[in-house]
Amino acid sequence: MVKIAVEGMHCGNCVARIEKLFAEENIIGSVSLDEEQVTLNEESQVTAALEALEDLGFSGKVVE
Repeated sequence: MVKIAVEGMHCGNCVARIEKLFAEENIIGSVSLDEEQVTLNEESQVTAALEALEDLGFSGKVVE
């Protein structure tokens, strides 16, 4: 698993937008508002996840 810290994720709407785009892009993982992080099941999806976050206006950085 890989964790990505997400800057700018502040509410449930942010989480919903990320989850929707991840579903559309077949990126498998979970979004935690409390931790302001995304946890990916597959390391191979890190680049796609970071690009998706950027498309939504968020900044992401791998933390694990």
